[in-house]
Parts: sequence; structure tokens; C-alpha cells
Amino acid sequence: MIGIAEPKRRGCDGVADRDLFFFSFGILMLSMFLGMLLMFLGALPLPMATAHMLAHDKLGAAFRVREWWEAAARNWLGYGISLVHRGRTAMVLIPAITMPYYSLSSVVSSPFVAPPIGFYPLVVSAATFVNIPGKASCCWEP
Repeated sequence: MIGIAEPKRRGCDGVADRDLFFFSFGILMLSMFLGMLLMFLGALPLPMATAHMLAHDKLGAAFRVREWWEAAARNWLGYGISLVHRGRTAMVLIPAITMPYYSLSSVVSSPFVAPPIGFYPLVVSAATFVNIPGKASCCWEP
């Protein structure tokens, strides 16, 4: 974009600059679309993986997809409610987490405070709405 704002050089018609701008803008839009798509696809299994990790008290349990996929199939309503709950909580927490970055004194502490604040609602929604067989839960069973 800086190339478009520069004054015209002698002997150059500006076609190469314009083409470069549109090409780079297209790459930017494509990469933003792919990034948002991958974030959405990554967020779908997160409640079940977190619930499975909490139920078995091991980090490796979150990566056993066959086990928690069966639990998600049995309890699709709790899984859906967990996704909605997490999305609504994120709508509230994202401004609350980014607001301290406007203050110079809070910029230092924000990277240490924001991850636990963002992780806590995920744990609460997973423990509340997702039912893992053999573990207590307050979820509905469809």
C-alpha cells in the first residue's frame, strides 16, 4: 500500500504497482479466510477434549479422539449447549481481556492474567454441560 501512495516515478506507468497491490490484497484476504476457517474448525472439538481431559485428569486424554467422540455422539445436546455457552462467554471476555492493553501499566500484567481468564470459562462449560461416562455431571442425557 505504501507503493500506491508514492508519487509517480518517471518512466513508470504504475500498472505493476497496481497489480502488485491487488495480488497482495488477494493473498491477505485468502489467508484471513483460511485462518478464520481453521480457528472455527479447531474450536469445535475443544469442549469435548477439555471435558475428557478433566474427567481423566491427564492431558493426554484430550488427544484420544475416539473416546471423546463417542461421548459427544451420546450427548450431542450437552455438547451443543457447551459450544453456545463458550461462544457467549467469549463475546463478553474478549473486550474485557483486550481493554487493559490500552493502559501502559496493565500491558505488563495482561499476558499473565488473560490466559487463566480465558481458560476458566472453557473448563466450567466443559464440566457443566458435557457428560463423560463414569464421572459425575449435571448435564441432561438426551
